[in-house]
Amino acid sequence: MYRAINSFSDFVSLQKDIQAISNWANKNGLKLNVPKCKVLHLGTTNRKYSYRLNNILLPNVSQIKDLGVIIDSGLKFHSQALAAVAKARKVGNYLLKYLSYINPSTLKILINSFIRPHLEYCIQAWRPFYLKSSLLLERTFRSFTKRCPATHNLSYPDRLKTLGLRSLSARFDRGDMLQTFKIIRGFGSLAAECFFEPSCCLRTRGHNYKLQPLPFRTNIRKGFFSQRVVLPWNQLPTCIVEVNSITAFKAAYDSHFP
Repeated sequence: MYRAINSFSDFVSLQKDIQAISNWANKNGLKLNVPKCKVLHLGTTNRKYSYRLNNILLPNVSQIKDLGVIIDSGLKFHSQALAAVAKARKVGNYLLKYLSYINPSTLKILINSFIRPHLEYCIQAWRPFYLKSSLLLERTFRSFTKRCPATHNLSYPDRLKTLGLRSLSARFDRGDMLQTFKIIRGFGSLAAECFFEPSCCLRTRGHNYKLQPLPFRTNIRKGFFSQRVVLPWNQLPTCIVEVNSITAFKAAYDSHFP
């Protein structure tokens, strides 16, 4: 549950909502596990009110995991980047430890199946905008491309070419554009008006699905999905944006950005 708290009345409303959920759960025999319930305050000007569930004071936390993603009070997601890197290294090192010899095709399968899923999980939601977090993810991915005698002494671009892989940052960009395409063209349950505003001027060059950049005051907001994808999306050529299926979009994008 979440709510913007701009006044004391907002706090009261959220507290009533919490109690209403608790009453509904108790009535239907689905009692909530109160010790597992926490409060996460967002924003530097947050008044940090205290909330209760069944008359039990809920503890405040600086970060919490939701659907496998660690959300911190500053929305920086560095803790999530650390956790993703730790999982990828643990699984990758465990598998590679028992392989006496590995060729490029086997390494590619290992990276695609066991390394990338951890580093890319829900990345559109938490993609970090701080350089140290982005470099940490890329450095981890780059290190695994060395774990093969045929690629160990090659440069990073040459290793990617030999393995037939994209860099992690390029994968993230592709994922951003694919998710934007799904939202704008209606291939999913997410409503476009909840994320984007159509461009008010379509007379300039480009496609017919351009987005209007929205104002922001902080760098954190600049890194949000709905903000960071606007410029690269508007710069995509018409032949990519105006296709009629997800498969066609992937093929057109990969052809234009090999």
